[in-house]
Amino acid sequence: MSKTQVIFSVGRGNYSFDSLYVRAVEVKPDVKLLPGAPECISGLVDLRGELVPILDLHKKFNTGLTPAADADVIFVNTSEGCLGCTVDKVIEIGAVTEDLEIELPYLIRTTATEYVAEIVSYKDGLVTAINQDKLLSDEEKAVLKKVFDKAKKKAEKDAEKKAAKEAEKAAAEAAKEENNE
Repeated sequence: MSKTQVIFSVGRGNYSFDSLYVRAVEVKPDVKLLPGAPECISGLVDLRGELVPILDLHKKFNTGLTPAADADVIFVNTSEGCLGCTVDKVIEIGAVTEDLEIELPYLIRTTATEYVAEIVSYKDGLVTAINQDKLLSDEEKAVLKKVFDKAKKKAEKDAEKKAAKEAEKAAAEAAKEENNE
């Protein structure tokens, strides 16, 4: 039996997400900064009307590198909602047979590597399969939620102010037209 994986590169390593959880792949969308977010979160993206946090996998994986200007972002569904992940390049979408999966050795399994679901033998090398639900620690999730809620409230307040100004402008124009009649 096989399952389809979205295989991508970050630094010198190859990784994958189960394609069932991948919502979209986009070339470096417009990322807005999110002050106060965990260091590995580079900001927010408006993905078809939904604000989605962007996780810099270079920072998460401690590669010492920064994403290229034309880096891809893979949007994955997690148990907490959608999460965008900055990657160097999506390599391909391919079927991986389950008999080629290798469980992560016990000595390597730590809280820092919780996101590793398994190591997958693919073509001529190994690919680290990622569990998208484990990419952020509980602490990072809590900080992100707090900052995200604050940003959302500010955006709602700004939208209300803008709507009030537009209503005032429309009322002034209507009054002006009424006076001209």
